[in-house]
Amino acid sequence: MADLFRRAKVIERRPFAKEADGRKITVLMDGKDISWAIRTHEIDDLVAKFGEHKEIIQAVHEKERKLASRQDVVIEDREIGTAVSRV
Repeated sequence: MADLFRRAKVIERRPFAKEADGRKITVLMDGKDISWAIRTHEIDDLVAKFGEHKEIIQAVHEKERKLASRQDVVIEDREIGTAVSRV
């Protein structure tokens, strides 16, 4: 599962005019718009389950670091200051 996530292409960008549905950011994963899906209770529950697997957490942190190195971002993560971006 961690390798699958590492291979996923995640893009975060400002919404286009046709995406004017209240979002402040558009998130694409492998070309699919997941902007609203990642903010559901179902995803919150899955995150808690996947969080038990260290290799998945490491893959997420790698992706967050890469994204933050290319652009200004706001990332929600309880370990953001200690494991992802040590300021």
